[in-house]
Amino acid sequence: MRLGERQSLKRAQTAAQKVVDELNDPIDPRHPVSLQRFEAARKKHLTQFMDEWIRCGCRLEGWQFAHVLATVMNRRDLRLDQHRDGPVYPFYISDVTGLGRPRTAASQTFYEFITGPCYASVQRCARCQRFYLNTSGHRDKKYCSRKCATNDSAAKSTRERRQDEHAQKLTALRTAVAKLTRLSKEERTELKDWKSWLSQRSHLTRHFISRAINMGEIDLPVEL
Repeated sequence: MRLGERQSLKRAQTAAQKVVDELNDPIDPRHPVSLQRFEAARKKHLTQFMDEWIRCGCRLEGWQFAHVLATVMNRRDLRLDQHRDGPVYPFYISDVTGLGRPRTAASQTFYEFITGPCYASVQRCARCQRFYLNTSGHRDKKYCSRKCATNDSAAKSTRERRQDEHAQKLTALRTAVAKLTRLSKEERTELKDWKSWLSQRSHLTRHFISRAINMGEIDLPVEL
């Protein structure tokens, strides 16, 4: 990679990281109330931009804020400058009437991000829901850190284990209910507490049985 390309990539990564920081960083309570409100509103707009950008696959087609961003950026005045030993480069001065608007500030930040090579490198962590800059080169990366990946895997395993346990309990309860339905009408009439009867036969708590019934997971005989 040439020097100019590395510099361009570094600027793009800096712009992308700036977006990530603004999205993730909490509002500083030491700031004046008016500034806190401005920062909160800017963050809200920036989050909407990014969530929708990720949802549409980082493609301008289908991104519902394209017109908003274009309208804001068209209000800028072009200026030219030049370093001592370098080419002329453009920079922009925003329309003074929009400088104090949160959406304008969010649009400027987001514009710098999507017009660089890192336009598709910001994602939401599937575990903690924080935004992160994906520099791994793998577009299918889901987590911001190994910790989140490990915790999400553990949570998924726990969830699947509990689902299996719940299914086994329902199977045991349905078996007990089937036995209950095979009792004669006289035998069912003599039952003082059919829930306790089911609990004894299925080795489940009355609370679980009641919840399964209320959730519609178990069908009981009409006679009960």
